Amino acid sequence: MSRYTPQKAAETRQKIITTAARMIREDGIKGIAIKGVMSELGLTVGGFYLHFKSRDELVVEAIRAASTSLDRLEPGNYDLMRAVGIYLSRTHRDMPGEGCELSATVSEVSRESMAVRDAFTDQLKSRIAGFTEPAGHQDPQKQRSTALLAVASCVGALSLSRAVSDPALSQEILSEVRTALGALIERAT
Repeated sequence: MSRYTPQKAAETRQKIITTAARMIREDGIKGIAIKGVMSELGLTVGGFYLHFKSRDELVVEAIRAASTSLDRLEPGNYDLMRAVGIYLSRTHRDMPGEGCELSATVSEVSRESMAVRDAFTDQLKSRIAGFTEPAGHQDPQKQRSTALLAVASCVGALSLSRAVSDPALSQEILSEVRTALGALIERAT
């Protein structure tokens, strides 16, 4: 009989978090059910409590882990126009399980616990920092304002483009916001 080592426990905990992070991006916060996460991994609901105190704790960890799916948008790896192009792409829209946790949870998070809201806020602040252009082109306050507008516009546009049933309108939302942000970014630099 094999022993459940601390390493195996850590691996299992990470698998639970990774699965929940994907599910949160696909189905939102309300889509996270302990039973669903655990059964997808072939684990029991009782085993969940060996790793987490509550569903809330899992949601917080899932929101934090979900942001790693967008490493290509982290500071230093791109310019703001490239980031907007990646974010407001058909690929990002059509692959929510691998996309941004902010757009997947924005409509729900205000009704969640303070711990969940804090995790969301941390991810939003990180995305704003990631969307801030490298220094040198404008003053820091203007950089932050541009980044804040870009993040809010991107999250809103992606959320709307996923919500509508009309494919042409969905694509138009992405395209028009991408174009408008491009003009704004060009004027700001």
